Amino acid sequence: MAFMAASSCAGKWKLPHEDDSHEIFWRQALRWLVSSSPDPVSLELDRSVYQQEEVVTFNVEVNDPSFDRLNDAEVVARVTSPAGRRTDVP
Repeated sequence: MAFMAASSCAGKWKLPHEDDSHEIFWRQALRWLVSSSPDPVSLELDRSVYQQEEVVTFNVEVNDPSFDRLNDAEVVARVTSPAGRRTDVP
């Protein structure tokens, strides 16, 4: 994103005080800029549907607050069956 600051503030001053388009622009611009940031924890399954008693293979990626991948993170998956029974899987 390239931002030309000289015209941004001047444009805001010419708007009526009820007009919040300048604030909307900044919220949308910031949302767009951070949209590619990885989630702190992401889970990837090898497919979306499994049969009962079938082995589920998944990959978990854990990132620290600086978005660097943690290779030694300890992760526990909490699996809930259709009947509501929960099982923790390291």
